[in-house]
Amino acid sequence: MAKAKSGNGMLRTTNEVIGALGGYRAVINLTGTSPQVATNWKNQDTFPARFFVLMDAELRKRGYRAPASLWGMRQSATTS
Repeated sequence: MAKAKSGNGMLRTTNEVIGALGGYRAVINLTGTSPQVATNWKNQDTFPARFFVLMDAELRKRGYRAPASLWGMRQSATTS
């Protein structure tokens, strides 16, 4: 299983996310994609936004988090 670089469960790369989810085969099964598609995600450093909710929920079950930007989503600005 992938270890978070920051030590707090926060993953920073697509490769770390794939590892935390159990590897390529597990990600392929989770998302219903092909091996080539999953390999492309590592090479492109991003996942399709349509898989954010699914993958984020699975990561949280395993004690991990990852920034939404890994799915090409913008982070909202915090207002006070």
